[in-house]
Amino acid sequence: MQRPGKEERETKTERKERTGAKEAGAKGRTRVRCSFLSVISRTVAAFLLLMIVILSAIWANTFLSLRSSAGELLRQTAENGSTTLAQMLESNDRALAILFQDTGDLVALEQSDMVRRSVAAQGLVKLMRDLMYANSDIHELALYDMASGQYLSKYSAQFSYAQDQEIRQYLTDTEMEETGRIMGRWETVQIGDFSYLMRCYRNKNQRIAAFLPVQTGGKIFLPVSGGFAALLDAEGNPLYSAGEIAEPGAGALLAELSRSGGLLSGRGAFWTARGRMLVYIDRVPDTDLVILAGMPRSRVIGSFKLIQLLIPALVFAALVLTVLFIRYARSAVVIPVQELLSAMSRIEEGDSSLRLPGTAETMEFDRINRSFNRMMDTIVNLRIRSYEDRIQFDEATLKYVQLQIRPHFFLNALTTIHSMSYQNRNEDIRRYIERLSENIRYLFKAGLHTVSLSEEIRHARSYIDMQNMRYPDCVFAFFDVEPGMEDYQVPQLLVHTMLENIYKHAVSLNRLTSILVGAHEEERDGDKMLHITVEDDGDGYPEQFLMEVRSGRMTIREDGHGIGLWNFKKTLSLMYRREDLIEFSNREPHGSRVDIWLPRRARRQSTIWKL
Repeated sequence: MQRPGKEERETKTERKERTGAKEAGAKGRTRVRCSFLSVISRTVAAFLLLMIVILSAIWANTFLSLRSSAGELLRQTAENGSTTLAQMLESNDRALAILFQDTGDLVALEQSDMVRRSVAAQGLVKLMRDLMYANSDIHELALYDMASGQYLSKYSAQFSYAQDQEIRQYLTDTEMEETGRIMGRWETVQIGDFSYLMRCYRNKNQRIAAFLPVQTGGKIFLPVSGGFAALLDAEGNPLYSAGEIAEPGAGALLAELSRSGGLLSGRGAFWTARGRMLVYIDRVPDTDLVILAGMPRSRVIGSFKLIQLLIPALVFAALVLTVLFIRYARSAVVIPVQELLSAMSRIEEGDSSLRLPGTAETMEFDRINRSFNRMMDTIVNLRIRSYEDRIQFDEATLKYVQLQIRPHFFLNALTTIHSMSYQNRNEDIRRYIERLSENIRYLFKAGLHTVSLSEEIRHARSYIDMQNMRYPDCVFAFFDVEPGMEDYQVPQLLVHTMLENIYKHAVSLNRLTSILVGAHEEERDGDKMLHITVEDDGDGYPEQFLMEVRSGRMTIREDGHGIGLWNFKKTLSLMYRREDLIEFSNREPHGSRVDIWLPRRARRQSTIWKL
């Protein structure tokens, strides 16, 4: 009994390709993947954020430096004014103290002797004059004796007689508390059309006061470049201002400060509620007076205003450039890369005809596209060449298989002729040689690896007729072919090989052997196939042979038995690229059966195959 040979082993190239694909897949799974556009976007966003931080730091540092410089200038202005005014008030305080300590003349003013009162008055006026001559900060000193109704005063050239009379009216008519000998603080009084800083020493019958006109406050302030300085009372009302008073004016500005939290109660540099002006507030010692120095925001920042406009413009320009860069990167880099990846994916799926655009926006991708297309052309040509080489190899293998089949057939025929010659069956030998010549012509039809089913059946009948001369009346053969299947293409010598195996192992001169050949169309694995069966009622296949077939380890014995079935299985494998197209089994109660399924078309095409 013939036994099929070993299965074809995979080539080294196929193993390397599969191993390389697995290694590449493993590396791809462990590699961290990220989008080029996301990396560029994050990088640009980080750069933009860094630039904004740097510009903001520059802006903040410059602004704080300008604010510090302006605040220092305002502080110097306010503190100089406060110091100067404090010195003027201190000079007037000393003058009041000297007058108040002249107790002899003050007491004489209360005497009934008119001469003594006159001498005392002259002495007090002379003392006032001397005090004013000694210190120019003293502008008016006045004394009112309530017992005698006598009023004494001395005023500088900055005062007029009318002002002196208004002050006299104020001292004589104004009700004042007499709980102490001296007023606790300098206070602001409005007398007539003028405002004065006044401090009054008083006892039971006398009032001694010093008056400092607010209008003289101009001498206490140094010029404030681009800003202003003002002297304010306890309620925040402006008493005097100097310099450029920007909007809002001094009064409105202080009203705003008062409404925004009473900043007048403190001291230092502050921004107004709307941030339009930087002010410095200082308090005059021992008074309720406030000195305010201010500068508009536009003068504080000066030329930095241009930078304030420039920095947002730079940030906006950076944002626009970032958007434009991302759009350009998307069109010039991301989209070409995506096209390249898409092309590679489609090529991996088998579309080797795909090519990239011949031109690109950048010369780098233009070169990549052209190189990629040339590479694909080279790969396709190499694959075609490799495919053709494989076909040629398969054809050479198939020819070798068929060459193995044909000598086997010829040797059997020569053996039969030799046997009949010893039996002197000359007529049978002649008829046998005629049938043999017909079979030889069929076997040597050049280049036909597949033939129609009808042609294969005719050859099988001719082969049986030839074998009947060797085994007369020993074989009953029946062919059952479904109508319409005559033109179905089958491998050449398919039925012949099965019949030859039956004649070799099942047919004998001692009994009648039945052979059944069937051909029907059948659906298998979703495809319509030709199902060919070859049966006999001989002894059947040995169990060892069937086990070898099921395990896929068909071998050829050293005496050459099994070469026919091995060659036939190899032929089906080469032509259809499948290993499940043939099955061997035993019939009940005895006999053997071969089932063959043939697809409509062979997987491996060839110019010398007829399909």
